[in-house]
Amino acid sequence: MFKNPDKETVLTPWRVVNMHMSDCLGGYCFYNDDFTDTLEEPRFVDRGKVTADTLSNTNAQILEINSKTGLYPLYVTYSIYRKRCEAVDPKELTLEKQYQLWQQTVEENIFVICKTPMAKAITRRTLLGYRKGKINAHAFDDIIMQLKEKPEQFKEKVLRGSFWNKETKQMKFDAVVGNPPYQTINNGDGNGADPVYHLFIDMGNSISNVCTFIHPSRFLFNAGKTPKEWNKKMLQDTHYKVISYWPNSSDVFPNVDVKGGIAITMHDKNSKVNPIGFFTAYPELQAILSKVLSIEFTTFSDLVYPRDLYHLTDVLYEENPSFITRQSKGHKYDCGSGVFELFPELFTEEKPNDVDDYAQIYGRIKNLRVYRWIKKKYLKTPDNFEFYKVFIPKANGSGAIGEVLSTPVVGQPVVGQPVVGHTVTFLSIGRFATRNEADACLKYIKTKFARCLLGSLKVTQDNPRETWVHVPLQDFTSESDIDWSKPIPEIDQQLYKKYNLTDEEIAFIESKIKPME
Repeated sequence: MFKNPDKETVLTPWRVVNMHMSDCLGGYCFYNDDFTDTLEEPRFVDRGKVTADTLSNTNAQILEINSKTGLYPLYVTYSIYRKRCEAVDPKELTLEKQYQLWQQTVEENIFVICKTPMAKAITRRTLLGYRKGKINAHAFDDIIMQLKEKPEQFKEKVLRGSFWNKETKQMKFDAVVGNPPYQTINNGDGNGADPVYHLFIDMGNSISNVCTFIHPSRFLFNAGKTPKEWNKKMLQDTHYKVISYWPNSSDVFPNVDVKGGIAITMHDKNSKVNPIGFFTAYPELQAILSKVLSIEFTTFSDLVYPRDLYHLTDVLYEENPSFITRQSKGHKYDCGSGVFELFPELFTEEKPNDVDDYAQIYGRIKNLRVYRWIKKKYLKTPDNFEFYKVFIPKANGSGAIGEVLSTPVVGQPVVGQPVVGHTVTFLSIGRFATRNEADACLKYIKTKFARCLLGSLKVTQDNPRETWVHVPLQDFTSESDIDWSKPIPEIDQQLYKKYNLTDEEIAFIESKIKPME
């Protein structure tokens, strides 16, 4: 019944709060072991030292860094409140005494930062109902800007006792928890929204020895728009671990699509773990990757060209000045997915019979894959234009492991002939002198082996160069140790043997990866 306090906010269900907190800090959980039903009496979850230091510690100070409805503070308050109740004689634990202990917990143990005054008001109602009392809460309308531009000043403010009206000079938070904002608002500049959740993770880690958040998981695969250096730092951190991972975000947040899935992670400076390095939800895939990556090889990603290969030229606009208003601002030279319909005068089904040189472009019109002719002087082309190559859809599926490389609209990968290019709907792979090499490359892309390794990094619809890093490059000539004349299932068997995969690893690939003819 609450109005969403922020249109960019994903509200955290009570069930998810219980999963998150009980798995990381322990405390009193209101759900059964598999989180399918609530309990009449909450069960206590003990996570050892971290529980003793936080949710079983009546002196602990817990900070939620982005409260929206107050459910994280509610879980924390109840757990510490129950610990206070244990110290009181049951005969003295009257309703009035319980209210007193609850209020004491809210005032002494719970600290809250919100993005909006409305979120602060909702958090207060969640913790105190209609009763009077104090809560330690601050609303920051510009919290994202502060974390971006002035993180040290933000940290100094939050750790200052006077900021919370406490007599102590310096605050000490025993844990930082919550569900941070995921991204900025898309400002329509064509670059999409920028992630911000990593700013909250960094701040939490700097404020407390223990920090746990639920957030997008793309960075675990070094995907998405979080800074690559930040990804590397977190993946090599020996105090950072993944507690839970959901490839499908709607399993956690119903009706919310977060590309790449959702993860719960925890950073604990008091304990040391093996760095994440490469993350996968499948131990079998981890074993396969370990074998493949232990062999020195050239990566297949070296063959994958960038997305924006083909561009329109100034000659086009010099000869057709009225066309310049047809492309959106900043995209004057784009050979986008709708370029055929945008410039119907330029692209023809049949090659014109005149003195100009022409090139073909592969793209789509509505639900059809089509080739269209355009004057070569209107097109800036890459170095593989006059060679054989393979065209694959730039995007397909959802990012789930084992998907085929096709979509109902675009269709399957194809071999691109010399002097044939493509719109941004496709990616271009290779620069082959012969059709046989291109055919072999196409078969390799369709193998279960290659697509299994692709799935280790492809966690969204996109198939950019970076997602192919774990796929080893093969020799596609007649000198190859793989017989490319064989059907794809037999080529898979050759690859399994080449990389010494076990029966269990082969069974994993065969069961998880969908076949492509």
